[in-house]
Amino acid sequence: MSEDAMTTVHHTLSFWPSYAQFVLYDTQAEFNPDEEPLWGRPEEEEGHLSVRPTEVSVGLFADAEVQIEMDVYPVPPELPKGDWDVNVEVPLLVASGELGIRDVVQDVPEATAAVPPGWLRLRVLGRNTLGGQTFWVQVWPITSPTS
Repeated sequence: MSEDAMTTVHHTLSFWPSYAQFVLYDTQAEFNPDEEPLWGRPEEEEGHLSVRPTEVSVGLFADAEVQIEMDVYPVPPELPKGDWDVNVEVPLLVASGELGIRDVVQDVPEATAAVPPGWLRLRVLGRNTLGGQTFWVQVWPITSPTS
């Protein structure tokens, strides 16, 4: 494996998203009218994530500014140390190779990251402290949504 393929790429973003949530998504994915809207499933009402094949909405602890750290890895990273209020993993299809972070009511990304095109695993970690809410998104390629 080349040295470039083994590099972790780090991204940082701070913004105040609408409706206390931000969305991770394939910036080039077509809208699917047959797909349920985000947060449209009863089992999602109590959680921090709403997952569809090409987008994941992350619910915040409060309607306030959020700090997002995102790392793109070539292989699965080690499990993080420390206490996290949110610690979940989900698959996401990013066929375009461009992962975006956006406000739930906007189509324009606040930030984008180059990722391997295809299925990805997202580990979403979040904590709410006196200093504010922070989310860490770890991203790496997988061969299928069940791997």
